Amino acid sequence: MPLVLVISLLLIFLTVHQLSLYVSEAKLYKEVESFYEVNHLLESGVVEAMSLIRTAEEPHLLTNIQSTYPNGQIIYTFAKMSDEIGSVVIECQTSSNRYYKGQAYFQYEDGKVIQWIEYR
Repeated sequence: MPLVLVISLLLIFLTVHQLSLYVSEAKLYKEVESFYEVNHLLESGVVEAMSLIRTAEEPHLLTNIQSTYPNGQIIYTFAKMSDEIGSVVIECQTSSNRYYKGQAYFQYEDGKVIQWIEYR
């Protein structure tokens, strides 16, 4: 009789432990998935912002632009820092309400990013 109780308690302990590991892995997977989703959205935003700068006839006149994607939206806020340098603040928000903000300083003539700042 005591042996059955010990074995039963051991099996219950192992079952609870495995269940706890499964729940932890599921939470981690969800967090990693949303992290990659917002990173992909940010990467798309940087590419689109640099494309806007290179193709605009007057990149000095760019202001606020909003783009919507299937997995979220991006808001661009352009600012002129000097005659040669501008900045764009890129704010990304996924459909699961994950938020990311970054700022790029770039050169107007060739559209290259010279400094990147992340706000988390």
